[in-house]
Amino acid sequence: MLKRLRSYQAVTSEKNLWSFWDSGLDKTPDWCRRNILSWIRINSPSGWTVRVLDTVPDSPNYALNYVSPEMLPQAFVNGTMDGPYVGPHSADFLRGACLYTHGGIFMDVGIVLIREWDRVCWSQLQDPNSPFQVAVPWMHDLFVHVWKGHDNYKGLIDNALFAPLQESLIFDDTRASSFHWQFSVDAKVVMELLDKAHPDPGRSTRELGSWGAEATIGFKDFGQRASDLLALRLDSDPKTPEYAEAHELTWHLLSQCSMQKVTNGKGTTKGLQLGYIWDHNPGMDSEPGTYGELLGYGTEHFEQMRSEIRCVKAPRPAKTFKKGLLEP
Repeated sequence: MLKRLRSYQAVTSEKNLWSFWDSGLDKTPDWCRRNILSWIRINSPSGWTVRVLDTVPDSPNYALNYVSPEMLPQAFVNGTMDGPYVGPHSADFLRGACLYTHGGIFMDVGIVLIREWDRVCWSQLQDPNSPFQVAVPWMHDLFVHVWKGHDNYKGLIDNALFAPLQESLIFDDTRASSFHWQFSVDAKVVMELLDKAHPDPGRSTRELGSWGAEATIGFKDFGQRASDLLALRLDSDPKTPEYAEAHELTWHLLSQCSMQKVTNGKGTTKGLQLGYIWDHNPGMDSEPGTYGELLGYGTEHFEQMRSEIRCVKAPRPAKTFKKGLLEP
C-alpha cells in the first residue's frame, strides 16, 4: 500500500480520496499514516483510490501533477506562502481544485474514518434522484478569489465580500450549536484561519458532525481527556468511571459515527488537542490492549448496523443576503 501511495496514480474515475501533506507521505506523523492506510483497507474493495499530494516538485505526488496552476492562488503556485498555517491553507486550495477537476472526496490526514464512503454519502450523490447538490465549485471559486494578493491568512476577513459578517464575528452561533471549542484567539482570527467566512450553508453542520468524540465527552480539556481514555487498557478495572467513559466513547464512535476528525489545534485553543498529543507521543494512538487499539481495529473489521447516516439540517441564519458569489 505504501509503495502505491508513493507512486503517481492516474485518475480513472471519480472515486478518489484526496489528501495532502506538504512535505510528503513519509513525513506525516505515524498516527496520520495509519489513518491513511486504514482508508485504503476500508474503501479500496469498492473501487476507491487514495492519494496524498505534496508540494515537493520532484515528487510523483506533487500537487501540480494533478491540478492546473490556473486553479490555485499565485502564492501557492509560486511558493510564496508564509506564516504558521501554510500546510492547512494549501490543503484548502487543493481541496477545491482536486474535486473540481477530478471529483471524489478530500480528507484531512487527521481523520479516523469509521464508515466506508459508499455508505456515508457516495451512493446518494450518485443517485440521479438524490436531492443533494455539491457546493465545491462555489466554495473553491470564492476561496481562491479572496486569497488574491495574499501570502498568508491575515486580512482575509477584511475583503469587501465579508463586510456583512463583520458585525457578528462572535462565537454565539457555534456555542448555540453545542460546538464549544475553548478558543484562545478571537473570532476574527478563527474565521481567517479556519476558512469559516465563506457562505457554505452546510459547513457548520457537516463539521459539527465530525466531532463525535467531543459530543460524547465534552469539549472542555478534550485533548488530554480523549488521550487518557483511548490509552486506557481494556483489562483495567471495569468499575471505574474512566473505564465506563472510555467504553462509551469508543463504542459510540464505532457504532454511530462515520468519522472522527482529530485536530492539532494549531495554537488556537486552550489546552492541548488530541492531535498534538499524538504527534509528540508516537504509538500512543494504538498501544496494544487499549481502547485506542480497539478503535483502530474496529474501523477496519466491524460494519455498522445502521443502514444510513443521520442527516442534520443546518438552521437558517436569522439574517441572509441574496447576492452573486463574488458580489460585495
